[in-house]
Amino acid sequence: MSTSGGELNPNTFTRDGYVFSNWNTAKDGSGTAYSDEAEVKFEGNTTLYAQWIEELTITFNANDGSETPETKTQKVGKGVATALDTNTFEKSGFYFAHWNTDPDAQSSEYADGATVTLESNLVLYAIWTSNSNVSLTNGTGISEVTGAGSYAPGATVSLDATMSDGYKWTQTTGGADVSTTKAYSFEMGTQNIAYTANAEPISYSVEFNKNSDEATGTMANQSFKYAEAQNLTANAYSWESHSFTGWNTSDDGQGTSYADGASVSNLTTTDGATATLYAQWSEEATVTFHKNDGVTPESTTTQLIQFNTETALTKNTFSIDNYVFIGWNTAKDGTGTAYSDEQKVTLTANLDLYAQWAIDLATTTLSKTSWTNGNVYSMSADVPISDRITVTGSVTLILPKDKTLTASSGITVTGTNSLTINGKGSLIATGSSLMAGIGGVYDGIIGGTVIINDGTVTATGGVNAAGIGGGVYGAGGTVTINGGTVTATGGSASTYFAVAGTGIGAGNGSSSHGTLIIDSGMKLVGGTSSADAKEKTDTNTRYKYMKISPST
Repeated sequence: MSTSGGELNPNTFTRDGYVFSNWNTAKDGSGTAYSDEAEVKFEGNTTLYAQWIEELTITFNANDGSETPETKTQKVGKGVATALDTNTFEKSGFYFAHWNTDPDAQSSEYADGATVTLESNLVLYAIWTSNSNVSLTNGTGISEVTGAGSYAPGATVSLDATMSDGYKWTQTTGGADVSTTKAYSFEMGTQNIAYTANAEPISYSVEFNKNSDEATGTMANQSFKYAEAQNLTANAYSWESHSFTGWNTSDDGQGTSYADGASVSNLTTTDGATATLYAQWSEEATVTFHKNDGVTPESTTTQLIQFNTETALTKNTFSIDNYVFIGWNTAKDGTGTAYSDEQKVTLTANLDLYAQWAIDLATTTLSKTSWTNGNVYSMSADVPISDRITVTGSVTLILPKDKTLTASSGITVTGTNSLTINGKGSLIATGSSLMAGIGGVYDGIIGGTVIINDGTVTATGGVNAAGIGGGVYGAGGTVTINGGTVTATGGSASTYFAVAGTGIGAGNGSSSHGTLIIDSGMKLVGGTSSADAKEKTDTNTRYKYMKISPST
């Protein structure tokens, strides 16, 4: 083989048991030597002789590594310095440390790619060392971390984290390392290491929007941190004829609602954002409470009530010496619509209410036994009256709940005079001899008008007189019972008058029981006494003992 100049062709000759070493101008190798593919220039034809060196084998054993087959070989020339082939074996959870002629040895006898000069064949075993571990912990506000695992020294470790809503990145810490970069990479050493990813709550502010150009007032923004609840600043806006009903995340009230001063948190997940809450308004009615005591200027208080929202009226705070508050009315004189104290109302317009007063029988310095036309009587405490009471004109008696008026000599209601009884309390009226419990007296004058709308009324006639109605010789008058529970017992017979009085109706000596009107929702029980009373529906029949009470 020859060339006049240039690069030698690569060797293609082989020889069993030998490896090609170089070319030489002498067959025995004593001439000029040339390496394979050497750059040459000859003056003429030249013959080159292949030079051979005894072949030795290096066997690489995976030593429990993962590759199959578990051995590889490298051919080298005897006595020729040669670099070991680079290791290609792998073992899960381990990294390649070095080669050794002893499979269990840990000393580094041969490094990867080391240069060797052999005089005999060589078997090398891969020596493995456990990888180092990276462990990760979810710190505050971190939902997930990635990059944990087993790494060989020198390997690149890439860590990253996913934050929970409402948090922003803080840092990764591990050993002496601190990274403020969320995606963090480093070169693995030989030691295990643990990292913790941390985030912190975002900061945001809440803006309070008054949600109407007609509303007045100012409110500063309020600062928040995510996951930390705090009470909203109390509303400072106002709008005439409107009441503030709370806050909403939408101006039309279709979002999330919050009460004034409510404890809130997590209104946004964006750091530095401003969450807006819109004031919600409702038209409102003004209730004006008038003391109605005849003094000018009059005393008033007011209450604001949202339209179409059931609300209890404010409890009355007015008072007048020797009078009892008995409710409200839309008319000063009580002829309008009545409302009880703290009654629940639903309004769509303003409302004026006038306090209604009754003479307090428990404290008044006026006569307690002479009830005069147009007056209303009530009591702030239980009241006993020993003398007979006389009604003149049209009079109303209010019986407060849990209060009792005891008229131990009865109440005179005769002729055109009338007594109307209301309330949830009790009246006990006991007539003197020959006089009705409530009604006529001994002189035979016709009984007046008695209207019972509520309460518990117990009336007992004196000797020969009705419980309610006429006294001796007296006609019954008109008795109307619309509600409550009424127990009326006629007085007993006397030696002179052998006939006893009726429960409700005429006294002894009169054939005219008068008129008894009982509401259809009531039931009548009649008899000569409570012991033998029986249910009756014939209201024209009169009995010594009569009880009228709700039918249910």
